[in-house]
This record gives sequence, C-alpha cells and structure tokens, in this order.
Amino acid sequence: MSAKIKYTFIKDAKGNILSGITSLYKAQGWLDKEDTSEKLVKIIYGSAAFLIAENQEGRIIGMARAIGDGISDAYMQDITVAKEFRGQGIGTELVIRLKKHLESLGYSWIGLIAQDNSQPFYMKAGFKQIMSAAPMMSDKSHV
Repeated sequence: MSAKIKYTFIKDAKGNILSGITSLYKAQGWLDKEDTSEKLVKIIYGSAAFLIAENQEGRIIGMARAIGDGISDAYMQDITVAKEFRGQGIGTELVIRLKKHLESLGYSWIGLIAQDNSQPFYMKAGFKQIMSAAPMMSDKSHV
C-alpha cells in the first residue's frame, strides 16, 4: 500500500463521513431512490460493527460492516472499496480488522456471502467456503 490509510470503527456518522459512506453505497448500487441519509445513519448505528477506511485527505474510500446477535453470531456485509483504490490491500485489511474486532467482542461464528466469484479474496482473509451450504434470500429481496 503506497498511501497511509486510517481505519476507524464508527457508531454514528454525519457530515463528510456520512457523505463518503453514502457515495460508497451508491457506487455499489446498494441504495434505492427512496433511501435517505437517515436510513444510513440507522444502519450504521444498528450494526454490530461498522469500519471505515480514509485516505490521507480524509476521503472515505472503503467500508465494511457486520450485523450480529450481540453474543455469538455475526454476519459481515457491505464490504467495498472505491474502484480507484482497489488492488492495494485495503479491502483485505478491512475484512481482517473487522473479523478480529468481532472475535474480540466474543463472536465465535462469523460468516458472509462471497458474491461474484470473490471466494479467493475472502479465503486470503481467513474464511473458508461451506461446500454443503447455499446462500438464500427472501423472494422479495434484491442483491
């Protein structure tokens, strides 16, 4: 990694941080037209953990979050890095830091769904594929 990246766990967001997170969600197509900043604030606050990556200029260039039951099980999602910063190890660092943080909180089961043939990426960060399982969603959900 050439530039210094700052990694921070947050519980709330406003101003430039909220704007940066919103930009990442929009770039991934994870926001619907009716989604508001208030909804994102609630998502951040309601997460078991929400990690952001900032470059030296203070721009939010990556994020990863987890939802959980507060005791044993957590699920990672919304993991992304801005396109122009990919391939520098930032995504791997986000996943590793989030996983270690969840483990420090006592979570013993940490899972995720690897989309778009991203299994090798997550395997480098300490995950293994569950061969006897298939990710499933409600028929009303979208990916």
